Amino acid sequence: MRLGQLGHVDKGDPATLLLHGTIGTIVPITRAEKLANKLEASDIPFVYAPFKGGYHGYDMFTDTGPGVMYLV
Repeated sequence: MRLGQLGHVDKGDPATLLLHGTIGTIVPITRAEKLANKLEASDIPFVYAPFKGGYHGYDMFTDTGPGVMYLV
């Protein structure tokens, strides 16, 4: 079984910023959601920020709307 990032989460991990575009096809958004759930279950502080309309490897200044600027 291939675990990817989900297999590497444990309670000793640092706080995590998880950014994910909602329309990317390389990594489905469900993977980011599963990772967020795993981080929460492991009591690891995290921020999960799905970018509506963003792709995988998107440029936050050109590929998304003005709503993304709250993180800058």
